[in-house]
Order: sequence, then C-alpha cells, then structure tokens
Amino acid sequence: EEFLDVVDYTELVIPAGAPKPDGTEGPAEFYVVVQGTGNANLLDVVTLEGNLYLLVSESELMLQIDAEIQSPTLNVIVLGELHIINEGFYGTLQVGRDEDVSLFGTDLFSMSGFFLFEVNTTPSEKPFEVLDVDPDGSVSGRKEGTIAGSTVRIAGGMSASIGGAFELNGYAEMVFNPEGFEATIIASLQLGDLGEVSVNGQAVIRAEGSVPVFA
Repeated sequence: EEFLDVVDYTELVIPAGAPKPDGTEGPAEFYVVVQGTGNANLLDVVTLEGNLYLLVSESELMLQIDAEIQSPTLNVIVLGELHIINEGFYGTLQVGRDEDVSLFGTDLFSMSGFFLFEVNTTPSEKPFEVLDVDPDGSVSGRKEGTIAGSTVRIAGGMSASIGGAFELNGYAEMVFNPEGFEATIIASLQLGDLGEVSVNGQAVIRAEGSVPVFA
C-alpha cells in the first residue's frame, strides 16, 4: 500500500509472452523486456527526448528506438527497429517523420523530408513502412509495405525552399538484392515565374547467368 501513490495499481500481471510496442504479445517463452522514456537538455540549446524498447527472448532479439532532437534550427526525428531471429536479421532506420516536420529551417533556407534505410537478410518477405511518394517526387507520409528477402533498400524524399522563391521536391530509391541493383529518381524544381523542371529516371542492373544486363 505504501507504493500506491507512485504506481497507481494494486496488481501487476506478467504475461506469458513478451508485450510488444504495438500492444500485441509474443509467443509464450522466456523473455526479458526493458522499456524506457526520457529526455535531456544540453546547454539549453539542444533537447533530446525519446523512447527505448529492448526484447531478449528465446526466439528473437528486438530493439526499437524513437528519439527527437531539437535545436533552434534543427528538428530531427530518428526511428529505428532491429529484429534478430534464427533465419537472420531485418530492420529499418528512418530520419524524419512527415512532410510537415522540418529537419532544418532558417529565414533563407528550409528543408523537410524522409530518409530510410532498410535491410532484410532472411529468405522471406517482411512488413515495413515505406515512403508514400507523390508524382512530383514529394513525400506525403508513410504507408504499409514490404521488403523482399535478402534485400537492402535505401530511400529518401526531400522538400526544400530557398528564400521562398524556389522549391525543390525529390525522391530517390536504391534497391540491392542477389539478382542485381535498381535505382529510381523523381525530382521537380519550381523556378517561380520561370516554370518547372522535372527529372525522372530509372536504372536496372541484373545478372543473367554470368552476364550483367543493363536497362
């Protein structure tokens, strides 16, 4: 009873399976979960705030981090998740959150965007959040997607404004897998009264037997 004012509950139920950040539970097995939330202020200039989740169990090691770094000109949100299982490992690292989150901003120059690194060394497809890219190359958020087995994907979307007169929207993606390499770029530059310049391109390198094929 002496701790009720602190914890606000009278009973603690420990589930047989590990509690996951999304509210689900893992299989019934031995596990250890460490969760924490904290913040720090560095010299009254940089503020850090974030969450950490660590799971160690018989079937999986999982690490998840969600942190925000703020200063007068910089606002960076870092999201990361790593799973290590018997078949290999898969994970993602993301900088930026949504289109309206500014990564850097001054009166002359501002930039917002998404940057993603994803890897899957297991032989099976895994679910991931991917970038939702508009036709002009700007990123409007995230959506549910997947990444194939034995694949590395690097993607990014950016929106930048220079003095309010010029605006650049762009998206680029590179995918590496045992079959080869793919690269995609979509970009548009608004030049005010001068109009718009668009760039779209894609390159594919595949191995047909022992012979590389370019497209």
